[in-house]
Amino acid sequence: MPRITYFLKILITFLILLLYSPFTGFVFSAKAEESLYLIHVSSFRSRKSAEIEVSNLQKHGVQAFYRYESVKGKGKWFRVYIGTFKNRRAAMEKGAELLRKGIISYYKSRKVDRDFLPGEKTIEFEELEKRDAEPAGREERPPSIEVPPKLIEKAIGEPPSEPRAAEREMALREKEGEETKPRKGYPASASLFSLSLNAGVYTSSSARDFKITEQTPSGTRRFSFTGDTAQISLEVSMRVYRNLNLYGGCEYAFAEDTDLIFVSLGPKLRLDILDWFFLYLKGGAVYGDLDFDGGPGEFEDDFGWETGFGVDLLKSQFKIGFDVVYRDIEFDYKAPGVPGVSASNSSIDVLGFSISGSVTYFF
Repeated sequence: MPRITYFLKILITFLILLLYSPFTGFVFSAKAEESLYLIHVSSFRSRKSAEIEVSNLQKHGVQAFYRYESVKGKGKWFRVYIGTFKNRRAAMEKGAELLRKGIISYYKSRKVDRDFLPGEKTIEFEELEKRDAEPAGREERPPSIEVPPKLIEKAIGEPPSEPRAAEREMALREKEGEETKPRKGYPASASLFSLSLNAGVYTSSSARDFKITEQTPSGTRRFSFTGDTAQISLEVSMRVYRNLNLYGGCEYAFAEDTDLIFVSLGPKLRLDILDWFFLYLKGGAVYGDLDFDGGPGEFEDDFGWETGFGVDLLKSQFKIGFDVVYRDIEFDYKAPGVPGVSASNSSIDVLGFSISGSVTYFF
């Protein structure tokens, strides 16, 4: 019996110490440090982008903050969080609501303790600030440049698991159709106007069939066309909708005793094959004027049509290209009104191809 009483006294004493000793604070504090939930919504490489993302979320009435964290196997990232929430269900419901409204594009719940929340700076954050601070006694650093909000990198839900090529990194940084720096081919897809200078040859087999005969006291004179001319042209193109352009051009073709002027207008559709390689199709109306100085009579100007295709190879704001245009236009022949002059036909139908190389400037 005395032994049982002795053990009871020890047990009661232990319970009293447990309830009223300094250990009580530990027990209740452990209970108070219950877990909370956050929503991870985006990750950035740059601190400026994370700050802008937090600011945008706060404008929508969303409590947000960012942390500079080291992600295993993926490097260090600025990760943006929303919260806090008492349980995972509340966090997921809020994430689904913000996703439905278009405020965020990704969310994932995360269980944390109160030490994770903003307050004291983390070790990683202190290291970052030391790195960003300008060290005394060292060479001057160039002044920092403010990056406009529209040019920040695009938020991504999770850091990439592997290093990406430069082109894929730039694709992640696109924001509302804009980029931090132009990619190859950017002027062609973003420039409103372009100016092209073309040079090549124009050939028309049907023009060779047209002949003029003139009877003179000294004999018979015959005139014909070779059907081949050298040509140069200037073309202006204006983007009207995405890859659809409106072009206008003026072409001058010439051969011995022959001058041809064409003025064309129509739509041009550009097909993006690669960042530096483009294919385009075009077609429209064309006005033509034919002067034949070597023989009698003259040709009346007329309207026709043209269609063509080409390829462009881009380099910065310039491109070089290869163009093929098929043109059909008819010029009526008007005899001089003197006897002895006749033509093999009443008109010359110019059916042929324009083949040229071009240099284009985008602005």
